[in-house]
Amino acid sequence: MFCSKCGELAIQNAKFCAKCGSVLSTAQPLVQQITIPASEVSSASTQVRPWVRYWARMFDIYSFSLISGVFLGISAPDFLERQNEYALGMMLVFAWVFVEALLLSSFQTTPGKWLLKTNIALTSGSPIGFSQALTRSLKVWWRGFGTGFPIAALITMLVAHGRLTKNGITSWDKDEGVLISHEKIGVPRVLATVAFFVLFLVIVGIGKSANA
Repeated sequence: MFCSKCGELAIQNAKFCAKCGSVLSTAQPLVQQITIPASEVSSASTQVRPWVRYWARMFDIYSFSLISGVFLGISAPDFLERQNEYALGMMLVFAWVFVEALLLSSFQTTPGKWLLKTNIALTSGSPIGFSQALTRSLKVWWRGFGTGFPIAALITMLVAHGRLTKNGITSWDKDEGVLISHEKIGVPRVLATVAFFVLFLVIVGIGKSANA
């Protein structure tokens, strides 16, 4: 099956084109059998990469949390000590909604998306504005992260993963007319991502030991 709008190879059982976001109800089947080049099949399949999107977002949230933690530790140590770990995490996840919207409207990307070569754009071709980016980020916070509440977050992420895998697009991207595409990441960027998360865990471990 191919998208009738852009001609991209349609992912099996997908409702939306992974390339242009069009509804695939009008996708046209091939009348005659043809051989699809391996490069085209690979290109279509790599546009639905939920784990790459997950780690890009985790990179953003963790780096923002790390910077915020350092800032609060210096400017308001008493406030930081009084906060429950989970409550603080939920507050930081919510605060990231506004920071992400600002970054997307200003640079059309975030550090995590840039590092893992995840591209975000409007299907209209226009730059993403702050209000549209904020609306999308709020929907991700609610539908994708369950407001940051641990159990709710697990459920909403599993649901979002299933819908992205099946339909080729998330509900928030569909609502806002956003298209996500991916490029080959490369070993250096993967190693840099792994190094960041290891460093983050080390810093958190040191912080907990210091407060014990």
